[in-house]
Amino acid sequence: MGKLKPNQFEYWPGTVITERPILFQTDMVRAILEGRKTQTRREIKGQPTGDESINLKDLYNHNPEYFYEICKYGKPGDLIWVRETWAGWEDLTIHKAQTFDTSMWFTTEGRKIPYSDMKWKPSIHMPKVASRIWLMVEEVRVERLNDIIQKDAIAEGIFPHLCPINGVDVLGYKNYFHGMLPTSPRLSFFSLWESINGKESLDKNSWVWVVQFRVLSTAGKPSEHVIKEYYTDIMSLYQEVASE
Repeated sequence: MGKLKPNQFEYWPGTVITERPILFQTDMVRAILEGRKTQTRREIKGQPTGDESINLKDLYNHNPEYFYEICKYGKPGDLIWVRETWAGWEDLTIHKAQTFDTSMWFTTEGRKIPYSDMKWKPSIHMPKVASRIWLMVEEVRVERLNDIIQKDAIAEGIFPHLCPINGVDVLGYKNYFHGMLPTSPRLSFFSLWESINGKESLDKNSWVWVVQFRVLSTAGKPSEHVIKEYYTDIMSLYQEVASE
């Protein structure tokens, strides 16, 4: 085995786990904390073209290990730490996705900090030590953006709500441009994607990484015991699927 990178550790001989950061906007952080978000889609950099594009999914099915090597979000069993909008105050790290009162911040330690004093920092600048949410990759695959199915759209963390129509409460999902108008899970996800990635992003129907994950901790890096427990479970499932 070669030299380990700074973001890697050998959990036991021959088993290397890599830790990688990922950015989530505040709405999606809340979705993770509420247990609604277990998937994320990210555009593959350097989109394949021509025959390579036509055969990409077949190539993945025949050699997923190659794709794990080039996926910046890792492979099953790897750790992901979440970067989110945050602020530092003395010895505290405060996250924008926390529930707050706009006149006063109430911390879990009972300390009160004026909300007006918060100077929010972009998620890209969050150091690992300030991250409270740690995930473990459960599955990585590739697909076209527009191929998302309804249950996967829901797993992306779109916001469900009841909307009264003709006196009847109808279950719908948030339209991220037009508020709480009820819409289908797929259309809700597409509005979310477009709100993040721009007006032309849907028309491209890009190839995306589909990263499915489990939440290990929402209070900082998990213990070795928790990492081992989740890793063992995920890898046993992964090996069952690979042998089919």
